[in-house]
Amino acid sequence: MIPRTGYLRLTVESAHLNVNLGGPLNKMDPFVFIQVGKQQQWRSSVCVNGGKNPVWQFQHMEIPVKKLSKLEKVVRIEVRDQNLLGSEPIAHANVTLGMFASRGPVHERIQLIHRGMNGGHIMMRSVFHTETVAVV
Repeated sequence: MIPRTGYLRLTVESAHLNVNLGGPLNKMDPFVFIQVGKQQQWRSSVCVNGGKNPVWQFQHMEIPVKKLSKLEKVVRIEVRDQNLLGSEPIAHANVTLGMFASRGPVHERIQLIHRGMNGGHIMMRSVFHTETVAVV
Protein backbone atom coordinates (compact mmCIF):
# COMPACT_ATOMS: atom_id res chain seq x y z
CA MET A 1 0.00 0.00 0.00
CA ILE A 2 1.31 3.43 -0.98
CA PRO A 3 1.22 6.23 1.59
CA ARG A 4 -1.10 9.13 0.73
CA THR A 5 1.72 11.58 0.02
CA GLY A 6 5.33 11.38 -1.02
CA TYR A 7 7.63 11.43 -4.03
CA LEU A 8 7.93 9.05 -6.91
CA ARG A 9 11.46 8.88 -8.30
CA LEU A 10 11.69 7.77 -11.94
CA THR A 11 15.13 6.73 -13.15
CA VAL A 12 15.87 6.43 -16.86
CA GLU A 13 18.38 3.62 -17.43
CA SER A 14 18.63 2.55 -21.07
CA ALA A 15 16.76 2.02 -24.33
CA HIS A 16 16.78 -0.30 -27.29
CA LEU A 17 15.48 1.60 -30.30
CA ASN A 18 14.24 0.08 -33.56
CA VAL A 19 14.58 3.42 -35.36
CA ASN A 20 17.81 4.95 -36.70
CA LEU A 21 17.66 8.69 -37.34
CA GLY A 22 21.46 8.96 -37.37
CA GLY A 23 22.07 7.89 -40.95
CA PRO A 24 24.33 5.03 -42.07
CA LEU A 25 26.80 5.62 -39.22
CA ASN A 26 24.07 5.36 -36.54
CA LYS A 27 25.27 8.56 -34.83
CA MET A 28 22.11 9.38 -32.88
CA ASP A 29 22.46 11.41 -29.69
CA PRO A 30 19.31 10.38 -27.78
CA PHE A 31 17.80 11.99 -24.71
CA VAL A 32 14.55 11.36 -22.82
CA PHE A 33 11.82 13.93 -22.30
CA ILE A 34 9.11 13.16 -19.74
CA GLN A 35 5.91 15.11 -19.14
CA VAL A 36 3.58 14.28 -16.26
CA GLY A 37 0.08 15.63 -16.77
CA LYS A 38 0.06 19.08 -18.33
CA GLN A 39 2.66 20.84 -16.20
CA GLN A 40 5.61 18.89 -14.82
CA GLN A 41 8.40 18.32 -17.36
CA TRP A 42 11.87 16.80 -17.17
CA ARG A 43 14.70 16.14 -19.62
CA SER A 44 17.62 13.73 -19.31
CA SER A 45 21.15 14.46 -20.42
CA VAL A 46 22.07 13.63 -24.02
CA CYS A 47 23.69 10.23 -24.56
CA VAL A 48 26.29 11.35 -27.10
CA ASN A 49 26.74 8.72 -29.84
CA GLY A 50 24.29 6.50 -27.96
CA GLY A 51 22.88 5.26 -31.26
CA LYS A 52 20.09 2.70 -31.03
CA ASN A 53 21.18 1.43 -27.58
CA PRO A 54 21.72 4.47 -25.34
CA VAL A 55 22.53 4.13 -21.64
CA TRP A 56 22.01 6.92 -19.11
CA GLN A 57 23.45 7.12 -15.61
CA PHE A 58 22.11 9.07 -12.63
CA GLN A 59 19.11 10.45 -14.55
CA HIS A 60 16.25 10.91 -12.06
CA MET A 61 12.95 12.75 -12.01
CA GLU A 62 11.20 13.41 -8.66
CA ILE A 63 7.42 13.62 -8.93
CA PRO A 64 5.46 14.85 -5.90
CA VAL A 65 2.34 12.77 -5.19
CA LYS A 66 -0.14 14.44 -2.83
CA LYS A 67 -3.21 12.31 -3.56
CA LEU A 68 -3.65 8.79 -4.78
CA SER A 69 -5.97 10.16 -7.49
CA LYS A 70 -2.87 11.80 -9.04
CA LEU A 71 -1.71 8.32 -10.04
CA GLU A 72 -4.18 8.46 -12.95
CA LYS A 73 -2.16 11.25 -14.61
CA VAL A 74 -0.70 10.45 -18.02
CA VAL A 75 3.09 10.23 -18.25
CA ARG A 76 4.38 10.93 -21.77
CA ILE A 77 7.85 9.47 -22.35
CA GLU A 78 9.65 10.60 -25.50
CA VAL A 79 13.06 9.50 -26.73
CA ARG A 80 14.41 12.25 -28.97
CA ASP A 81 17.54 12.69 -31.09
CA GLN A 82 19.57 15.85 -30.38
CA ASN A 83 20.91 17.45 -33.57
CA LEU A 84 22.27 20.79 -34.75
CA LEU A 85 18.79 22.20 -35.40
CA GLY A 86 17.27 21.09 -32.08
CA SER A 87 15.78 17.62 -31.72
CA GLU A 88 13.42 15.23 -33.42
CA PRO A 89 11.27 12.45 -31.95
CA ILE A 90 12.50 8.87 -32.22
CA ALA A 91 9.77 7.01 -30.29
CA HIS A 92 7.31 7.56 -27.43
CA ALA A 93 4.98 5.93 -24.91
CA ASN A 94 2.02 7.10 -22.84
CA VAL A 95 1.48 5.37 -19.50
CA THR A 96 -0.19 6.33 -16.22
CA LEU A 97 1.74 7.43 -13.16
CA GLY A 98 0.16 4.50 -11.33
CA MET A 99 2.21 2.10 -13.47
CA PHE A 100 5.28 3.13 -11.47
CA ALA A 101 3.64 3.23 -8.04
CA SER A 102 4.28 0.11 -6.03
CA ARG A 103 5.81 -1.10 -2.81
CA GLY A 104 9.56 -1.14 -3.19
CA PRO A 105 11.54 -0.48 -6.35
CA VAL A 106 9.90 -1.32 -9.67
CA HIS A 107 11.91 -2.06 -12.80
CA GLU A 108 9.85 -1.45 -15.94
CA ARG A 109 10.36 -2.27 -19.61
CA ILE A 110 8.14 0.18 -21.47
CA GLN A 111 7.26 -0.44 -25.10
CA LEU A 112 7.86 2.57 -27.38
CA ILE A 113 5.96 3.50 -30.52
CA HIS A 114 7.30 5.09 -33.71
CA ARG A 115 4.68 6.12 -36.29
CA GLY A 116 2.21 3.53 -35.04
CA MET A 117 4.72 0.68 -35.07
CA ASN A 118 7.11 -0.92 -32.58
CA GLY A 119 9.79 1.68 -31.82
CA GLY A 120 11.71 -0.43 -29.29
CA HIS A 121 11.64 -0.13 -25.50
CA ILE A 122 13.00 1.93 -22.62
CA MET A 123 14.11 0.58 -19.24
CA MET A 124 13.12 2.64 -16.20
CA ARG A 125 13.24 2.13 -12.45
CA SER A 126 10.92 3.73 -9.94
CA VAL A 127 10.67 3.93 -6.17
CA PHE A 128 8.17 5.72 -3.93
CA HIS A 129 9.52 7.77 -0.98
CA THR A 130 7.55 9.43 1.79
CA GLU A 131 10.08 12.29 1.93
CA THR A 132 11.98 14.10 -0.80
CA VAL A 133 15.31 12.54 -1.71
CA ALA A 134 18.26 14.80 -2.45
CA VAL A 135 19.55 14.33 -5.99
CA VAL A 136 23.34 14.20 -6.09
